[in-house]
Amino acid sequence: MVESVDYYEVLEIDPSASEKEVKDAFRRLTKLYHPDKHSNSKQSHNKYIKIVEAFTVLSNRNSRVQYDMERRTKTSQGKSSKQGSPFSSKSYKRDNYKKDYSSIFTYSSEQNADYLYDVGLSYLNAQFYDKSISYFDLAIEKYPRKSAYYLHKGEALMKIQMYNEALACFESCLRIDPGNIAAIKNRNQLLNLIKGRVY
Repeated sequence: MVESVDYYEVLEIDPSASEKEVKDAFRRLTKLYHPDKHSNSKQSHNKYIKIVEAFTVLSNRNSRVQYDMERRTKTSQGKSSKQGSPFSSKSYKRDNYKKDYSSIFTYSSEQNADYLYDVGLSYLNAQFYDKSISYFDLAIEKYPRKSAYYLHKGEALMKIQMYNEALACFESCLRIDPGNIAAIKNRNQLLNLIKGRVY
């Protein structure tokens, strides 16, 4: 069921908006509410993450159709759902690193890997590291031969101090792209950290 927030209202667009209008609204609003511009504002942080969630749903044809159906049902019933949105992300638990997220992101898992990666980057930039990791996982599951997916997942894992898992991601990145400078730098930094060296 659809949660109380209206994703069309979040993106400030009409329900009949075209795909281009959805993308344009997303770009405009993420620039406006980007965490780098509002580093001390929790309200802007929450707004940014809601914008990402709305775009995740409305930019994909299948998930948008499903959302529109549930939105109309909710409107016709005239009452709010007591259940959460199937599109809402659940927190990534540090002790559940190997948890399967395919059931959480039912609609996102149908989208192409680059799209999932882009959403993961949005969460990473917003400093929602747990959610970004979940989307990077889905991108990797869909297309495991892209080095950038492992690189940025590793960077997110570093932020939550899961150093061994992050190191494994950088190693995977380097198996695909041996000359990746960022992966080499992060790997060496982690090796020093894990060995207890000062760098």
